[in-house]
This record gives sequence, C-alpha cells and structure tokens, in this order.
Amino acid sequence: IADVPSSILIYGESGTGKELIARSIHFSSIRKDRPFIAVNCAALNENLLESELFGYVKGAFTGAASDRMGLFEAADKGTLFLDEVDAMSKNLQVKLLRVLQDGTFFPVGSVRPVTADVRIIAATNQRLEEAIKTKQFREDLYYRLNVIRIDLPPLRERAEDIPLLARYFLARFGKRMDKHFRKISDDAMKILQAYSWPGNIREMENALERASVVAEADEIRIGDLPLSITPQAADLRQDWTLESVEREHIAKVLGLVGGNKKKAARLLGLDATTLWRKSKVE
Repeated sequence: IADVPSSILIYGESGTGKELIARSIHFSSIRKDRPFIAVNCAALNENLLESELFGYVKGAFTGAASDRMGLFEAADKGTLFLDEVDAMSKNLQVKLLRVLQDGTFFPVGSVRPVTADVRIIAATNQRLEEAIKTKQFREDLYYRLNVIRIDLPPLRERAEDIPLLARYFLARFGKRMDKHFRKISDDAMKILQAYSWPGNIREMENALERASVVAEADEIRIGDLPLSITPQAADLRQDWTLESVEREHIAKVLGLVGGNKKKAARLLGLDATTLWRKSKVE
C-alpha cells in the first residue's frame, strides 16, 4: 500500500505505534523525499486547528499580521498524518472532506482556493462506527478516510513480540546511559510477558527505561522493573500444575460434603479407591 494514493485509516489503542506505522508507510513510498507532517487533532481547538491545517491570510483575524501557509500546503506531494481524527469538529470534517474529494481548500479569510497533492493517513483509538451512529462523525468522511484500514493489535494480544521489543529498548537505553546490558533475566522476561500492558508499547518503553536507570548489574532483574507490573511475580511462582489444581478441587468438594468421601467420590465421578489415593496425596 505504500505507493498507492488512497487514504489510510489506522486504528489502535493508545500506545500501539500508529504514528510509527504511518511514518513507515511514508518513508517506504515514492513520497519519501517529500514532507511527512503529523498533527494531533485533539491538541488544538477548532479555530487553531483550522488555521494550522489550511493556513490564513493577513487580516483574517486579530493577530494575523501576515499570510501563513497551512500544513496541507506544506505537505504538498507528501503525507499528512492526522492523529485522533475523531476529535475533529463537524465543521472541520466538512472541510477535510472537500480536500479529500478534489484536493482544494481555502485558507482562513481567503476566497482563493489552494490545491495540494497530499496523502492522508488518519488514526484513531475510537470506533468511528459508533461515532457515526451518535452523529459525532460524518459517515461520508469515514468512507473517504477508510479506503485502506490497518488495525494494530494491542501488545497483550502479541506477547511473542515482547522479547524483541524489550531487547530493542534495552539496547537503546543502555547506549543512552552508557551501560551495557547482557540480557533480561528469565524471571523478569516472564513478568514482561505476563503483564497486560494497558498502555501498550509506550508503557513498556517507560518500564524498560526505568529498569535501565535503576539496574546495577549487567542484566535486568525483577527488582529493576516498576512495582506496578511486578505483583504478578507472586502468581508466576505459584504451582499451576494440573495436579495442584486437582488437589485443590478435591479439597473443595470434600469441604462441601463435610468430609464424606463417598459423597465426594460420587460428585467428582471417581471411585472411592481413586479418591482415597488422590486425597492421600493432598
């Protein structure tokens, strides 16, 4: 999809790397020598965002002392990344739709249209289909943006990526702090892979930076990880074997029937001899 001009919509939870994907697409495309410009639509109010995107002419509003080029014009022949596009007002959604339809827009305060060849990559962590139902997002704009859709899975659904990411961050932070880390201990890696990472890769990056700062050995250990992710260490040390679970279940059933092994055997679907043997182990 790198070289096709179609719009792309990237969906993913916060911290999954949506802008990284957008940059990767741009710098793998024929537009790579032209600008890649990113703007967070939720960071600016409607008027400021309109001025940023489309520019303005001198005298358009108080403080507009001269003409100013907008990001669409600055990104001509390149890529404009619109992060959190769901935060865009209905008024700006209409104007964005016009740009997507014919490549033209009007700077604030101008009656002269400007044309720009810009590839749009939008991103959101919200389900735009729901926003359409509540009339918060235009359906026609959604279909213009959603020509190609990329869904980024959260880190908790791709635990197999965690060792590679962890080693990458460790090497990066080690270089920055002039430390050489030989490895991440097996126990620490188990913690990293067991944690649910609600903040996704951004949270993991933060955790590895913290570990790099406090580590005193040449490997990252459990004690170097943030306390917020390490309580699960106790869970990992528990006996999770089927034998252990079976013993616990037998003990629970025996408790329910007041220790009557005949009743317990009937409930468990076991003969008395098997129950006696298993409960003896208990």
